[in-house]
Amino acid sequence: MRIYDLARIDPGSWALIPRVVERVGMFCRKYDTDTQPEQICQRVVEHFVVDEKRQTVRVWVATQGDDLIGHCVVTLDEWCGTVIATIVQYESDVPLNREQVRWAFDEIASWARSKGASVMRILTLHTDERGLARARLFHRLYGFHPTHMVCDRAL
Repeated sequence: MRIYDLARIDPGSWALIPRVVERVGMFCRKYDTDTQPEQICQRVVEHFVVDEKRQTVRVWVATQGDDLIGHCVVTLDEWCGTVIATIVQYESDVPLNREQVRWAFDEIASWARSKGASVMRILTLHTDERGLARARLFHRLYGFHPTHMVCDRAL
């Protein structure tokens, strides 16, 4: 198994882009995210092809041979002068080794720091006890600290 970020200078990344975009859109539909599948897929493609200096969206993938078995979408956003790297999607079809996940988080953090980020955030749905357990897991294993609870209200 291999985990790496997609790069426009890598021919293998170009070959994966159609499957990645399909997977990102399916994630939105599967988990009923607040992001429209078409919008995030468009951003993934746009930021894949731009010069890296301008990227604010990046995708890491997990592959096994030629099979795409996982993905992680990271966005960079600025709020009141603080650049925040947010992992907005993450999913794997098979269990990942903790050391591989820790390495991937370190790689994501390195990229985010190079872009000026000082905080890395991971989103997890917590509409049930499993979501709260997932938040505890991210805290215990990977050092993420719960800081906010977002409450949405449709307008």
